[in-house]
Amino acid sequence: MRQGIVLLFGLFVILGCGYQSSPSEEDVSNPLVSKTKNILPEKISVNFPTVLKDTIATPSQGDDREFEEKKENNLQQLQKDIYKAEDMVQIAKFNIILLEQVMPEILQRCEGVEHCIFEDRELSFLLDEKLILDIDSVLNEKKRNFLDINDTMVYLGEIEFFKYENQKYEYELNFNILNSSFLKQDSSIEEQRQIFKWSSNSPNVLITYLYSKRVDRLVTTVRYFVNSEGNEFMYLSDKNDTDTSIENTTLVVKNNEDNSSYSLMSNTIIQQLSANETNSSHFSTNIEMDNKGTQFLLLDKNTTLSTLDDTNPNDNLNLEVIPTKPIVVTVPSSSLETDSTFREDNKLTLFVFEVEGNGLASGDYILLKPNTDTSELKLEALLEMAIGSFSVTEGTPQGSLYSNEFVDVLDKLIIVKIINSQESTELSEFIVIENKPKLNIVKK
Repeated sequence: MRQGIVLLFGLFVILGCGYQSSPSEEDVSNPLVSKTKNILPEKISVNFPTVLKDTIATPSQGDDREFEEKKENNLQQLQKDIYKAEDMVQIAKFNIILLEQVMPEILQRCEGVEHCIFEDRELSFLLDEKLILDIDSVLNEKKRNFLDINDTMVYLGEIEFFKYENQKYEYELNFNILNSSFLKQDSSIEEQRQIFKWSSNSPNVLITYLYSKRVDRLVTTVRYFVNSEGNEFMYLSDKNDTDTSIENTTLVVKNNEDNSSYSLMSNTIIQQLSANETNSSHFSTNIEMDNKGTQFLLLDKNTTLSTLDDTNPNDNLNLEVIPTKPIVVTVPSSSLETDSTFREDNKLTLFVFEVEGNGLASGDYILLKPNTDTSELKLEALLEMAIGSFSVTEGTPQGSLYSNEFVDVLDKLIIVKIINSQESTELSEFIVIENKPKLNIVKK
């Protein structure tokens, strides 16, 4: 079940029967432009292994009811985070299919120009059976009743195209999804936009999705890259704000070249807002999967901040902290075996910590080993080297450490803040924090 998950086209308000143009409408497509010229990235994400999703869906088995309920809550949050990531990737893949149809015309009209703007409905294409099949292949089994009528003329919203020199990302394409012909007009939607940044000589891709409707604001960033050994990495940052809650998720997926092993690490902070108090929940995971099976470490921490007194929201000493030990879920085969304590040979570790640092800017931070020289490194290398991470949401920082090697030297860890993906395409995508906050491991 995907209850509470941002479903792919729950974000879209789609015409019920597709869009059928009338003979009087002008066909602004250029038949002379070759449809074979395309520079958009071919792959944009790591594929989540089926064994992981099957494991999450496996029913709980055990006599300890309290433990099983806690494990189930953690697994449900992990499932929600994974489906959220998959939905965001599907939105991007769907938009790439649409943009591929007009990319040849964009390249032709923008030749020799660094920045081009195409107004709403200026770019269009004719829907055919092959394109319908391509859309179906991306949406998998999701039901849809739009863009399925052959010979339909599809008009796209405003598109900005950039070509940069001496920048990390050679191209940027900013697609304003609003005012596209396959969307039903909804004045309550303020923004719906997809931004792609990529290069022709690199598999690295940066994708941002922006959505705003009344009090609902969603910003999702997906970074995909392949290292020199051919191993894939994907880093997702998702922030969803409403008038009743603030949810912030970071998720890192890694897999090796032959797809025989995966690792996944995630942090989710959920703040439930009310007139009298703010309830915060923090979920973390550390997962490894290979041909022999899957092992999870799941951990949650809850805090309550009352607004009835003079409590300072930046003063962690006034928070009521209820920590829990990590939950271990080992899946050697199709059967689910659980144990609430670590095995002696278990190499995975997971620690939740608090951050004492007034004035830390909202955003995502990663932790690196002491004495790491970041001067010649790119962000993807730092993400690969990260031993922990934390996020700051509305002044509340929380995070997790994935290595027990540095538990006693937290003050010596290098802290790096990831620069917002919507900012410039400058070579640096991160900054090193000089005035480091204090990290405290939560112990029970």
